[in-house]
Amino acid sequence: MNLNIPISEIMTTNVLFVHYNNKLDEVERLMNSKKIKHLPVLKEGKLNGIVSLTDLQRLGFTKSITDSDEKSFMYETFNIEDVMMNNPVTINSKTTIKEVVKILIQSDFHALPVVDNEVMLGIVTTTDLMAFILHEEDHLVH
Repeated sequence: MNLNIPISEIMTTNVLFVHYNNKLDEVERLMNSKKIKHLPVLKEGKLNGIVSLTDLQRLGFTKSITDSDEKSFMYETFNIEDVMMNNPVTINSKTTIKEVVKILIQSDFHALPVVDNEVMLGIVTTTDLMAFILHEEDHLVH
């Protein structure tokens, strides 16, 4: 299995994102409807942060809150910048899969935005890496 290929070969390129001024209920709805766990946050067209479903869950925003009044209060009290990871670690499109794996092993997050020259090109997640491994394994077996 070649782990020295660039991450651009396996990254997700049609990346959904939110803006820093999106409401938290909008973010939660988007994540749930698209079944995604990480969303880059843009401000003035540039990557400003990344928000994860775990970030929302840590604050008790998602389904763990059953009282809709309490949930509405929480959404009105906080904004996306209160919840997101500011200035996330990024990689460039030439970063190898092996380097990405090392970064994720040493960190406490599961997604890395792929940015070249301040332009976000994609995102790579632990799910992308697992899919790559399964794909490679299938090719080795056959």
